[in-house]
Amino acid sequence: MKADATGITSSIAGSRSSLRGNLRRFIGGFVKDWTRTTWDILNIIAHGNIVMAERLDRTRVGGKGVDLPCCGVFELEDGKIHMWRDYFDLATYTRALAANP
Repeated sequence: MKADATGITSSIAGSRSSLRGNLRRFIGGFVKDWTRTTWDILNIIAHGNIVMAERLDRTRVGGKGVDLPCCGVFELEDGKIHMWRDYFDLATYTRALAANP
């Protein structure tokens, strides 16, 4: 599977972006200060062209650590990601940045 998302990403916080260029700008703005990230896949299920992945994104932003529970839903078309929806609580992310030394 080639990760070539052309669809939509959204979060519970309400951000929404469509089309490849907008998607790149949205993600780029969000991750620009990240110095390291790992994705722990907790559960993954698939049915037909739908894949759902529950994960824990472990991110370093400068010297601060953030563990962000997420759920990604991917719709595949011709072996590529056609639609991507990512669900997370943005307040969890911002609280972790504010609280960590």
